[in-house]
Parts: sequence; structure tokens; C-alpha cells
Amino acid sequence: MLNRIVFCQLFTKSKGVRDVFIEKLTKAGDDAEKNEPGTLKYACFVPVDESDETTLYVIEEYTGDEAFDTHMALPDVQDMVKWLGTGEVLTGDMKVKMNLTYIDDFFFTRPEVKTAKDPFIAFAELEYKPGTVAQSIPYWKAVVEEGRNNEPGTLMYGIVRDPEAENMLYALEVYESKDYLYDVHVKSNAIQESIKNTKHLRNNLTHHFLKLAGGFLMKGNGSP
Repeated sequence: MLNRIVFCQLFTKSKGVRDVFIEKLTKAGDDAEKNEPGTLKYACFVPVDESDETTLYVIEEYTGDEAFDTHMALPDVQDMVKWLGTGEVLTGDMKVKMNLTYIDDFFFTRPEVKTAKDPFIAFAELEYKPGTVAQSIPYWKAVVEEGRNNEPGTLMYGIVRDPEAENMLYALEVYESKDYLYDVHVKSNAIQESIKNTKHLRNNLTHHFLKLAGGFLMKGNGSP
């Protein structure tokens, strides 16, 4: 069964509310890391842009639907869901993607992601012109292989698809620093070839640059 990935972009009513939300998510993440073998990733993030004091991101990964359902049924998680439904927490149009999955083996995680002091996190949304996603796949494969084999400062990288949006791809990226992203990863031949050969296929590209606020990004020793 494919791993199930959840991505949420949420807008809280105030910085104080966001701080409380982070506390709740951090506790849920601590519990998941210790007690939920099917929960592989459970982390919350704030924007790198410190002027944005109310946006909150959540990224979760499960071994499948059963692990997701088990997590959601936990009493503390149900209490948090009820709290979110009070009308006192969120505002605006949130973005929630509940059924994302990796493309084949287009992902890797290094053990160093567990100990990185201030990793630079990026989540990219790529909207392609209808029917063109397949043309981008060989280039993404090369990007993942380059990162896995030759970029020790690229701590996590995954190309993700949404079965409900065939023209969308997503990239989950974690680097040891912002400088590593721009000075090493972006300058790699694989990325430059991808840009040169697939940029014209895209209708839109949105980047979210994030800072880890709570939870965990990896269990065990990483993946090849």
C-alpha cells in the first residue's frame, strides 16, 4: 500500500491562537512518534517570513489509510478536531490535501534530518498544463537521484502526486540551510535541465518556505 501524505495550510485568527495550535500539534507529534508505528511523519511549520504570524502548515505521513484512521480516532486528536470546529481558531480558506502519495521511489530521507538544528524547508506546488505531467517525470527522477547520491545537505526530498488532481505535482524538500538550497541544489545540472526542459509545461509554481515549529520529520534511520 502507498504511504498517505497530508498537507495543510491553515490561517489562524491570531498569533496567540497559532501558538496554542502548535502546542497541541507538538504534543500529538510526540505521542505519534512514541506510540504510533504507522505514523511516519507528523510536523507543523511556520513561514520563514516572520511578518506572517498567523499562517500554520502541517505535514503528516502514514503507512496507509489504516494508520491514518487509527491516528484520527485517538481521543486527543478528536479533541483537537472539536477545538478547530469551535469557530475560534481558523479564518479564511484553508488548503487541505488528504490523499497525496509519492511517485514510485521518488523520495529519500537522511538520518541527519532528525538532528538538524535549523533546517530550511520548502513545499512546492506545481500546476502543469493538461496532459503534460508525464513529460516532467524523467527530469524529476534525475533530480531525486542527484539529491540522493550527490547532495548530502539535501536532507529530505520527495515528489508527490494527488490522485484527485492529475495536473498537479508537489515537492517536499528539507535542506541543511537556505544557502545549501540555492548554492548547491538549485545550481545542480539535474535542476537546471529540469527547468530548461519543463518550465514551459507549467501553468503555475508556488513555493512555501517553512521553519519547523514542532513534531518530527522522520522515524528510524531514513530511507535510501
